[in-house]
Amino acid sequence: MTMKIERRHSYGVIPFYKNERGEYEVLLILQSRLGPKVWGFPKGTPEGEETPIETARREVCEEIGCTDLHIDEGTSSTESYTFIELDGSEISKEVTYFLAFLENKEITIQDSEIDDYTWSSIAEAKERITYPETLEAFQKIVESL
Repeated sequence: MTMKIERRHSYGVIPFYKNERGEYEVLLILQSRLGPKVWGFPKGTPEGEETPIETARREVCEEIGCTDLHIDEGTSSTESYTFIELDGSEISKEVTYFLAFLENKEITIQDSEIDDYTWSSIAEAKERITYPETLEAFQKIVESL
């Protein structure tokens, strides 16, 4: 008997801030509520009839409390991976990240979902991002800067 694979899609942003030296900094968030500590980016699943951009905007604003988010709808990158839920079901997941910019670095993390955050240089982020699929999506976005 073969088990059915459930497909899921999430949307998020890779948020950048351009500092006074003209260098890009990227916001990484740390999540460990459901298992190992994972450095990545804000993301989540659609609610109702939300579009991908609406989902990405809502999720990032819920998770980091932003008010000055500018999303580049034409620049995105997708990561794909498979995992097993606690009940044994197999999940095939795609996460589409959009390029985004914040006008300042003042954020308020959502304690129920985020453990910590850091602003990193692009080089530091490449070292810190936990999963190779997320790193690949990040590198594609960086190439578009």
